[in-house]
Amino acid sequence: MSLVKNLALQVLTLLKHLWALVCDLSGFSRGLLAIIRFEIKRVTTPGRAFWWVFVAIFPIVIACLLRYVVEPQVRENIQNAVIHQQMMIEQNQNQQIIVPATSGDQSGMGQLPPGAQLQPGQAQPMAAPPPIGSNRDQLYTVALYLLGPSIACMLGALLIAAPAIASELEQHSWIYLATRPNGVFFLVAGKYIVAVMWAFSATLIGVTGGAMICGQEYNSALSIPGPQKLQLSLSQLNSSVGVDDEFALTMSVTNQSQSAINDVQLRVRHTYEFKLTDLAEKKRDNRGSRLVESIATLGPGETKSVDIRILAEKATGNQVGRITAMMDYPETPSPVSVVESIQIFKESPPTFFWRVVILIATAFFAAIAYSALYLVIGALFPARAMVFCVAYTIGAEGILSMLPAVVNRLTVQYRLRSFLFHHLQDGSGVSEGVGDALLVTGGADQPLWILIHAAICLGVSLLIVLSREFTTAAESDV
Repeated sequence: MSLVKNLALQVLTLLKHLWALVCDLSGFSRGLLAIIRFEIKRVTTPGRAFWWVFVAIFPIVIACLLRYVVEPQVRENIQNAVIHQQMMIEQNQNQQIIVPATSGDQSGMGQLPPGAQLQPGQAQPMAAPPPIGSNRDQLYTVALYLLGPSIACMLGALLIAAPAIASELEQHSWIYLATRPNGVFFLVAGKYIVAVMWAFSATLIGVTGGAMICGQEYNSALSIPGPQKLQLSLSQLNSSVGVDDEFALTMSVTNQSQSAINDVQLRVRHTYEFKLTDLAEKKRDNRGSRLVESIATLGPGETKSVDIRILAEKATGNQVGRITAMMDYPETPSPVSVVESIQIFKESPPTFFWRVVILIATAFFAAIAYSALYLVIGALFPARAMVFCVAYTIGAEGILSMLPAVVNRLTVQYRLRSFLFHHLQDGSGVSEGVGDALLVTGGADQPLWILIHAAICLGVSLLIVLSREFTTAAESDV
């Protein structure tokens, strides 16, 4: 009973302080602004400024490494793998290949159906290279989220908010602040606002710079060059497509070589959401594609375009489906396929600007949540604030948030991931597969949950500093 009574008294004391502040708004503004100005001067010293620059450039440096080191290597590895497979087929063209009947139906992946045979000299059809445009943008979006709101913003809040109480105790200024009218309240509120500003400003620079470096190439696909210099393009004539709408795509092929190319076959493959109006009667080949047109001869510099009418029958969210165009060279010993693909949407896909805005908004909510969280941990354990904050970050935000259980909803990371997924998934900025991997459900109410979380943490921090008797003596002197 005594514990409940003391807690009730502390809540009444806090409400009394808040009412006094409301009645004296001029004094409230003067006191709070004084703390904010002083803390801004403190965090702009050379030492703190160095850490601000470090937090800001960290996402930019990692984004540069991903964009200019990792991505070219991944593209090269994919191309080398496909070209190596083609060379192996050519070297073994005198062998007969029998696909086991137990291998399962892989006809939709560019492989032969079970039980089929390859005669000597016949090449196994190649699987379509992955459409890395959308996958690339999704990976960069998740990477920038991890680098910005999850790491940079968390680190910024840790450096400023966690030692907020401990720094005043070490400098022996706590007694002076505690004896001033509403001094402790101004201290907690002012340090919290400065921590949010410090963490968010650094993350803003990092996320914006990283996004500018990564860029966007949403509907691009990886084209594997063949022995002939042919260029294949696939364009959507309609800006958006709804269910039960019929739309058109244009396939264009250009001969960029100095000689004519014979027997060029244009094929198209689509996901289950579509129905090819013009090609419904044509049979699929072992890659699941249908022949659109066979070009007997394509002269030097000549371009051939074909329109395809397609009916959209289904949709998942904003995604309607994917159309893949293929162009074959049957005259070569090993037929080479150049592949292009395009994603079809009910609405326009997310723009580069929208992606950056959502990432910045996520960083803002991360700064609000983590600054309040680290502030309450610093008030509970002022002597070991950084240690407990790091332990909580690793245990709760790092491990607990990724557990497939309801308990992960208590973490800030879950709310931030859900906010990001909700605002990008509708525009296919993040696919459902990525959302499942991040263990999120989405929802427009995530900002409200984050604000409630921050308000609770700030309220607990004020209750602690108003009720607890802190000591400025070293632990060894006690």
